[in-house]
Amino acid sequence: MAFVLIALYLAIQATRSLNSSSHPRATAFGIAEAAASLLLLPFLAGAKYTLARRLGSRALRADSLLTWSGTALSGAALIALVLRRALGWWWADPVAALAIAVVLVDQGRRTLRTLPALSPAP
Repeated sequence: MAFVLIALYLAIQATRSLNSSSHPRATAFGIAEAAASLLLLPFLAGAKYTLARRLGSRALRADSLLTWSGTALSGAALIALVLRRALGWWWADPVAALAIAVVLVDQGRRTLRTLPALSPAP
């Protein structure tokens, strides 16, 4: 469910940004932050996933997938910020956000399909 909610948020914000007449600058700090996230989040996601397998924790496994989604968002943000700064492509970030939203909806759909069906209590 979290995947779908994040996807919905991204889609709304991206649409607002594409329809807006004001577009924020791509700062060096923003680029550095996205790059740092892109470097660190895969290690965190991998560690969570490994621990989830050892513990048999579906909740921690789902959290590791959310962290991988954060990695994808960081990568998309980094590319978009560099394109904005280098080429003036203000629309790159919202378009990247829409692409990530599509991936998150698909991941959410697959995650919901693997959940056990809730049965009524006896």
